[in-house]
Amino acid sequence: MQKLKPDLLIMDLQTAEGLDLEPCRHLALTMKKTPIMLLGTASIQEQIDSLNVCANDYLSVPFSIEEFLARVRAKIRRVGWEKTNEVFVFQDLWLDIGAHELYRDDQKIELTAKEFDLLKYFMAYPQQVLTHQQILDTVWPDSRLTNNTNILHVYIRYLRRKLKSAGQLIQTVRGVGYMLKGSEVVAQKGEYYQ
Repeated sequence: MQKLKPDLLIMDLQTAEGLDLEPCRHLALTMKKTPIMLLGTASIQEQIDSLNVCANDYLSVPFSIEEFLARVRAKIRRVGWEKTNEVFVFQDLWLDIGAHELYRDDQKIELTAKEFDLLKYFMAYPQQVLTHQQILDTVWPDSRLTNNTNILHVYIRYLRRKLKSAGQLIQTVRGVGYMLKGSEVVAQKGEYYQ
């Protein structure tokens, strides 16, 4: 379950004997940053206990699907905001998402907003080929530039210059796109560095 890194866990722990909080307690300890939403027909005291022990929310059955979906969206939105302190690490590069900063060892490397977004996308998918179209759709999503590979080539050149001393990390895959590639990956999706 930890490898999946879900944004939200939704559980029904109701048994014939009442509310069994043990699975919830276990998940709350092992997946500390993942909110847990419980569903069920528990008494008010059991709901309070579940909120005190492990759950972030409790929704009594029966419920309206609209309320359920609104609560799920709110929880996922909150998770997205909290993930801004995530750090991506690739070889000697540290990309601090919340601070919007890139470091090599202890040296800060200045990036424009688009360069940052581009590198963030590469570091989210290290050692994977990203097509021109995937990159354009992600880094320039609301732009008329989504079919303009020239702008992408220009920004790749800017990034390569700034990362020059790290070697050729951004490699061209002819006719397809680009890839963040190095001899070793220190870590990916650095939630371990929060």
